[in-house]
Amino acid sequence: MTEIGKMILEDGMAKGMEKGMEKGRVQGKLEGKAELLLKLLTKKFIKMPEEYKKKIKELSDETLEIIGLEIFDMKDIKELEKYF
Repeated sequence: MTEIGKMILEDGMAKGMEKGMEKGRVQGKLEGKAELLLKLLTKKFIKMPEEYKKKIKELSDETLEIIGLEIFDMKDIKELEKYF
């Protein structure tokens, strides 16, 4: 393989790794937000239905943030259903 070929290959691999790492960081942040929200909800309502836990882990970043802000106004765990 020529030097130019090696450089192109290395550049492509570096870009691929960078994209993969960024995707991993984004996914990690999302999972972290979901886990923190589950802990806060469990502390507030004591019991969390398993189906709610599963659904919360599937929510978008934006929805998790909205729930996080509104958690202080929630009186009943069933209020979460409007986000699913």
